[in-house]
Amino acid sequence: MAKKSRRKKQTSREREARRRHLHSVPPPPAHDDFTDEPLFQQIRASLRTDEPIDLLMTVAALIEATDPRNANPLFPDEAALALDPLVESFIGLPYAETTAALMVMKSLIPDDALRTRIASELATRRHPMPNWLNSLADARASSGVSLATHELGDGDDYVITVDIGRDPVTFLVFVDHNLGSVVKDAFPSPESHAELLARMRETIDATDGAAISTVDPAAARATLEDAIKFGAMIVPRLETDTWPMCRPILEWALRLLPAGGVSSGSRPLSDEEQAELSDAFFASSYGRDLDNADARSALENLMWLNDPDPLRWSPVVVERMLVDLIPGKVVDTRESLARYPDLMRAFIEYCLDQRGATPISRFETTAAVMRYEAVSPGDQQQQPQ
Repeated sequence: MAKKSRRKKQTSREREARRRHLHSVPPPPAHDDFTDEPLFQQIRASLRTDEPIDLLMTVAALIEATDPRNANPLFPDEAALALDPLVESFIGLPYAETTAALMVMKSLIPDDALRTRIASELATRRHPMPNWLNSLADARASSGVSLATHELGDGDDYVITVDIGRDPVTFLVFVDHNLGSVVKDAFPSPESHAELLARMRETIDATDGAAISTVDPAAARATLEDAIKFGAMIVPRLETDTWPMCRPILEWALRLLPAGGVSSGSRPLSDEEQAELSDAFFASSYGRDLDNADARSALENLMWLNDPDPLRWSPVVVERMLVDLIPGKVVDTRESLARYPDLMRAFIEYCLDQRGATPISRFETTAAVMRYEAVSPGDQQQQPQ
C-alpha cells in the first residue's frame, strides 16, 4: 500500500487522546460549559485549518463511534452510543462549531430522516462557513477510479477522489484478499488523484509485477461496499490509525459513484471446474509424476482451502496454508500430510505459470514452501488413535 500523505504524523498518545474524546461522547452540557469541552475545542481547531480532511475526520470519528457494526457479538449487552442523541445535542447548541459539524453530518449520514432533521435546523443557522464547507453538499466524485494491484493478488489499492469545490479529497483503500477480500485500511489525503498516483508509482517502480489501471466506477463501488460489509464481520475488528475511523467518509464517497455495478470479487470454482483444473495439472509437466489417488485427494484439499481462487498463490498464502490451514483443518495420516509441501511446490509452479507471473514472484512463492515446511503439517496435526 502506498505511503500515507505528508500530513503530520500523530504520536500514539495523541491518537489515543483523540479517540478517547471522540468515542466517549458526553451528555450535552449547558451552553455556558460547552465551549470548554475537548470535543468542542477539537471541532473548532479542525474548522480553522485549511483542509477539509481535518473536520471531515473529526466528524467521521463521531459518527463511527455510534455505528452498530462496531458492537462486539461476544458482549451484546454492552451499552452503545447512539447517533440521534448526538445530533440532537448539536442541534440544541447554536454555535458555529456545531453548525459546521451538522453540515458535515448532513452529507455523511445515510439516514434520510436524520438528514432532513439536520437540514431543517441548518436552515435557521447563519454562521459564516469556509468555502469548501458551503460546497460540501455539491461534492462530486472524479470520473476515474484507479486500481493498483500486484500480480500475486494479495491485495488491491483503490484510489477514489471527491472534489469539494476546488479542494480534492483522495482516498487510498486497501482490500486484503487473504482475509476474504475485505477493507483492511483506508485513509483520505488532501492530494489530487494525480498526485497520489504519482507517489504510488514511486513505490510500485521498486517492485516487480505491480500495475496501475483504471476501473469502472460502478464496479469499484460495488466491490468496495462488499469489502466494507464483510470486513465489518471480522472480530476483533481491523483497526489502523485511520480505519475504520474514516469509514463514514469513504462510504459517502462511494455513494457519489454510479450505482448498479457488479462486484469484482472472485467467484468460487464449481466442482466441475475444480475437476478440470486438477486434470489439467496432473496432465502437465508439473504434476505428471505426482499423479495418484492420494495426490489428487490432497490437491482437492488445497483447492478447497484456497477458495475462492485456487490459482492464486503468494508467500502469504503459502504461510497460511502450511502454518494454519492444513494443520488446523485437514485430518489425515502423518505420512499423507508430509507429502503436501512437494505437491504445493509443483501446483504453485503450475498456477503461477498459468497466471504469467514473473520469475521473481515464482521464486519467492516456491521458496516460501521451503521456509514454512519446517513447521511440518505432519508434526502439528493431532492424529486420531
